[in-house]
Amino acid sequence: MTSPIGSSSPGPQGSAARDAQIDAGRTRAELGRTVGALSDKMDVKAQARRRVGALTDRAPGILRRAASVLRDRRVALAVAAAVALLAWRRRRHR
Repeated sequence: MTSPIGSSSPGPQGSAARDAQIDAGRTRAELGRTVGALSDKMDVKAQARRRVGALTDRAPGILRRAASVLRDRRVALAVAAAVALLAWRRRRHR
């Protein structure tokens, strides 16, 4: 009696058919991932949404750091201006 192709009968033919099915399943899954990746690359709107979302998440931290840098620079500028004013006054009174 013969068994249908792909059945799980013992012997070399059953094993080869099973291996071919497993290989086909893996290839199908890999192809699905590849198509998904290509689809994501082609979807410009989705890319823009992801980037906007990432920037929106990072914005508060960026703004805090910028405010801190500006505050530090204002202090440094005020100190430099005070030193320059003192130096100018000393030269003027000599």
